[in-house]
Amino acid sequence: TTNPASAFFLQDVHAPSAKVAYAVGFLSGATGTVLKTVDGGLHWKRQAAFPGTTDLYAVRFTTTFSGVVAGGASGNGNYVWYTTDGGATWNNSASSLQAVRSLAFANANTGFAASLGGNVYRTDDGGVTWNQQVTGVSDNLRAIDVKTSAPGVYSVWAGGDTDRVIVSTDGGASWGTFTLSTGAIRDVSFSGTLNGWLAGDNSGGWRTVTGGGTAMDWFAAPVAGGTAKYGIHFTDSVNGWAAGSKNGATDGILRSSTDSGTSWADEGARLYLSQSTGPRSFRRLA
Repeated sequence: TTNPASAFFLQDVHAPSAKVAYAVGFLSGATGTVLKTVDGGLHWKRQAAFPGTTDLYAVRFTTTFSGVVAGGASGNGNYVWYTTDGGATWNNSASSLQAVRSLAFANANTGFAASLGGNVYRTDDGGVTWNQQVTGVSDNLRAIDVKTSAPGVYSVWAGGDTDRVIVSTDGGASWGTFTLSTGAIRDVSFSGTLNGWLAGDNSGGWRTVTGGGTAMDWFAAPVAGGTAKYGIHFTDSVNGWAAGSKNGATDGILRSSTDSGTSWADEGARLYLSQSTGPRSFRRLA
């Protein structure tokens, strides 16, 4: 068993069920690392079968067994791996992608990857192959999410190192943009068709209750008690979590809200962060 917080530089975590979760990051020397828990986080085990040696920044699983991890320091390369057996074996994607920083899936087969250089990629086979989608921007994209409006109907939202939000309503074929005074956008999370949240450097958070289609649909919703926010996720319209840093890069915070982000509670003692970027994003399906 492993204590993931003390041994690794972790960048992302995703829980496809109440018991099973995967966390990714790297060891010193840029050795790609995948950790897995099957008991709700009490114990973690490193997936020794993972073959990658690059930094990992993103993980998403569509079931407890099938998922994708991705990363890469910079430049193009086959820095995406997929598994269909819970991490017992891993296969390298057949496509070359720019360094990926975030992943999101609309269903078991269709997913999207946000990367440096303004690139978004789409897969329709669970991560085996990926096709680049022309976004029209060159921002380093670090966050992406899928908002489902009805079965088979969804939109894709992404942001990164600027205050620009890019949106596609046709599966990535075309993209619209608008800007907010968020500073860099670190994470995006939607719950249902109307409620959405952004984690940004300025004031920490933004929210929409009308679907978020234009800049006018968003309003500032700061996460009290911290500065830069790196992760935000709401499981429904009222219950959510935010992670970030305050009082310097090594002072981490984790906060929860049960009133749609109107107020926030501190979740425990000080978290020590061994890197300058603070806690990263997190997701849970069930």
